[in-house]
Amino acid sequence: MVEPARQGYTITVFSDGTEQYKDGAKLVGYGYAVYRGQTLARTGSGAINSISHVFDAEAIGALKGLQCALDILQPTDERIWMCIDSTSVIWCMRANASNTSQWAFLECHTLIDRYKVGIKWSPGHMGIEGNEAADELANTGANEGRTDDDRSAEPTISGIGTNGEGPRGHCNV
Repeated sequence: MVEPARQGYTITVFSDGTEQYKDGAKLVGYGYAVYRGQTLARTGSGAINSISHVFDAEAIGALKGLQCALDILQPTDERIWMCIDSTSVIWCMRANASNTSQWAFLECHTLIDRYKVGIKWSPGHMGIEGNEAADELANTGANEGRTDDDRSAEPTISGIGTNGEGPRGHCNV
């Protein structure tokens, strides 16, 4: 007797970023929630260098969420979708990577092409379960201040430009 083929699932990655100030300190973080079908499979969050912006956190969170989704991908799974609430980040995922956090966008481009990942806009703060989870996780990541030992711990171009800090620490104006 032949077993019927198991139907695969769609893997959906919701990601978000946040930039906030607490007691005078700038906190920047990301979060993601990965679903297999309708079931929450994995979550993650973290802080990135405070010399960066929410745009950077959104990009890095999308990359980290996609990497997590690929870790749980099964041969029978049908597709991976990234659901992002930042249209600016979506444009950089679909086309040209911005200069800031370019490494994250370029890594996403490679993975998106290799695994035929789809990208959708997910409106923020509209009660969408995965988006709300990613938003909450981004806040947790920023507030816990735990950075990964990778490029997300480095200042970003946009953060350096905003702070007026150059390679030596400060610009002379």
